[in-house]
Amino acid sequence: MSRQEINEGIVMKLILENWRQYLTEAVPAWHGSKVDFDTFDLSRTTEFGFHFGLDEEQSKHRMKNDGILFSVELDYQNPLKLPDVFRWTLESVLRELDVPDDKIKEYKIQASKKARESGGSMRVEENNLLGDILSQMGYDAIEYDNKGESGGSAVILWDPAKIKIVKKETI
Repeated sequence: MSRQEINEGIVMKLILENWRQYLTEAVPAWHGSKVDFDTFDLSRTTEFGFHFGLDEEQSKHRMKNDGILFSVELDYQNPLKLPDVFRWTLESVLRELDVPDDKIKEYKIQASKKARESGGSMRVEENNLLGDILSQMGYDAIEYDNKGESGGSAVILWDPAKIKIVKKETI
């Protein structure tokens, strides 16, 4: 194979990878909340990322007959598929990825140091760090079969730019 053929192959691969983002349709999903808001803010989550159900009824469990149901469109292309870890934290996700305990401890120390320096929350810093780690690994979402709450397929995103609120409905 000539150098020109190799270069043409590389260029074609790059073109196809870049066009894929325009061919992928947004994924409809829902998010139930007791609190109304206009943007998804990672610092306000109690677990890692923003959790969405791929079924409208499934997403109402957090509201318990009173709250806001967000209809959204999710824009992600490369999800990490995991089992339900039940409590989505830096530690639980990295353990599922077989990251050694000593490396997880290093990450937790790093998040703690950053929280002390910024005066922020350890939880928020761990969530930000986990989002950075997963993004560096090439993932932009986590897909899982929700076993712990209402069942069904669920998605976690950590980048608010990949979430478009389509409609809010008071329940």
